[in-house]
Amino acid sequence: MYETSPELEAHLWNRLLVISVSDCNDGTFMQTLVVESLHNVGLRMQRGTGERWGFLVQAVRYLVGFPKDETTDEICMWSRHTMNRGLRAPVIPDYALDIHTETGRKLGRGMAHFLGDGTVIANPYPGADPTFGERVREIVAQGDWD
Repeated sequence: MYETSPELEAHLWNRLLVISVSDCNDGTFMQTLVVESLHNVGLRMQRGTGERWGFLVQAVRYLVGFPKDETTDEICMWSRHTMNRGLRAPVIPDYALDIHTETGRKLGRGMAHFLGDGTVIANPYPGADPTFGERVREIVAQGDWD
């Protein structure tokens, strides 16, 4: 496919990207990023050269080394089926209806709501610097937010 035409080369890379997301998983979920990176760097090389071919071969070698796991693909198939049939719909929690959504704005939710309910983090980074968040909250509390 690679040697046949630029269109088939592009198709091959697209298939490798799909494989990286739907068939390979070691728990890191980094496969797509690595394959995309190899693809982008390979595009810098002239077509028809061993250098460009090498990035494609490296992507294949990388993917075949992973355990095969089709869970992501199965989740996609199941969720599309259940939503398309009306069997299930996404449940959007109330706190997600904030200034960034049409429904949240219709409910009159602004920046104060977002900073109070929408920015609650379940597993905060222990070394995070709260300085600017505190400054923003102070500006909003004073009613001076644009």
